[in-house]
Amino acid sequence: MRGFFRNLFPKNEGYIYLSLHNKLPQEAELGLKYTLVYNICLKQRVAKHNVGYISLRVGESPALYYLGHVGYRIDPEYRGHGYAAKAVELIKQPAYSANMRSLVITCDVDNMASRKTCLNSGCEFEQIVDVPLQYHEICMDSKKKCRYILFTEEEI
Repeated sequence: MRGFFRNLFPKNEGYIYLSLHNKLPQEAELGLKYTLVYNICLKQRVAKHNVGYISLRVGESPALYYLGHVGYRIDPEYRGHGYAAKAVELIKQPAYSANMRSLVITCDVDNMASRKTCLNSGCEFEQIVDVPLQYHEICMDSKKKCRYILFTEEEI
């Protein structure tokens, strides 16, 4: 009987999937080969709903050290359900396909929701770094960033 109720009320994570929205071209000045932007979709019984987005920046550079490989946003009315953490877990597959074995995710020190998302998605906290002045603009004027590492080879 317990399994019946589990199937009747599945966890939110089963309702989340990524839908490719755009592939952005190379940005050599940032060290990006390309960027994949996915809609984070909530599949309901009747229709699907976009609840936010997640982007995968493919490349390596000093700028990406502070900006990170992954960026995400959940629309305000959908926050608090763990959708961002699940999307981060789901981004591992396209990253692995792009030969990326680890991903950097950065967030502002005072962004507790994003820090929680990183930890809930299996990221390892690396350190807090000072953002050099030359990268303030791309980091939305942040002076410090928390760096988290996510390994793509686990659980794929």
